[in-house]
Amino acid sequence: GSAGAQVEVDFAVEVLGEIASVTVDEENTVDEYLSKMRARLIDAMPRPEPRSTDAASLTGGLAGLSAYRAAIDGLSLVDSALMEPERRSEEEYIESIDRWESRFRAAWKAALPKIAASQLRPAVIRITNRTTTFFHDVEVNLHLEGDISAFDYSKPEWADNFSDLKLPHPPRKWGPTKRSLGIPNYARMSQIYTPGAMPYVPSSISYKNSGSVDLNLDVGELRPRGIYESEDEEIVLVVADRSLTSIHGTWELTARDHNDVYTGEIDVAVAGNRDLTAVARQILIMEEAVE
Repeated sequence: GSAGAQVEVDFAVEVLGEIASVTVDEENTVDEYLSKMRARLIDAMPRPEPRSTDAASLTGGLAGLSAYRAAIDGLSLVDSALMEPERRSEEEYIESIDRWESRFRAAWKAALPKIAASQLRPAVIRITNRTTTFFHDVEVNLHLEGDISAFDYSKPEWADNFSDLKLPHPPRKWGPTKRSLGIPNYARMSQIYTPGAMPYVPSSISYKNSGSVDLNLDVGELRPRGIYESEDEEIVLVVADRSLTSIHGTWELTARDHNDVYTGEIDVAVAGNRDLTAVARQILIMEEAVE
């Protein structure tokens, strides 16, 4: 970097971790999931029985009617009182499926960065002071050029279900439901109001995505020959352009009692492309198994 007239300045700024592009095959993930769920929801709708007057069909119909009456007779009054009949029309039911699918696609698109952020190794910014000068209240701004974005890192177990990813659940299947008796589920309420065990720790990096990405680091003290590293597991850097092999960056460093702005440039290698289709399928298949 460049230096002021009276102060020896020699800094190194590095980006560690994994900078990569990510791929998710939509046809084998969200398209397949929505197709299966729509078919399952449609199959739950009542189907009109074909009319027939031949003897075999009439006998089968009478047998079916007898079985239906036997099933009704087998229900107790309590069971009957607890059942709420389906109140949606078939048109309303189909419309609810259409609305859910549209909302799901939008939510899935928004969830993809969080899925990526749970799979890539988080980025760490390392700043090295190669001089014998003690710098106080150091602040570093790093601009990474190109189609790159930063996202908050998520541990894999924090991005493996619909609640974490804010994906909408499908509408209730067609059919009667059990009537609610208005009795609260205190066990579930206790889970809802359980306070978080981990205290909030402010991030050492703030970022702004604008086609490229700007990172700001409040370094604090930077001792002579000292090395600063941002906190691990804070951000991931995702490249949208899979043709990129490196990212060019520029940085600025300022410190208390130093009127100069020290600057430099870096080039960061792109690790390649990570195919997250299998991860995405696992998330969707897990949810699909839940009735």
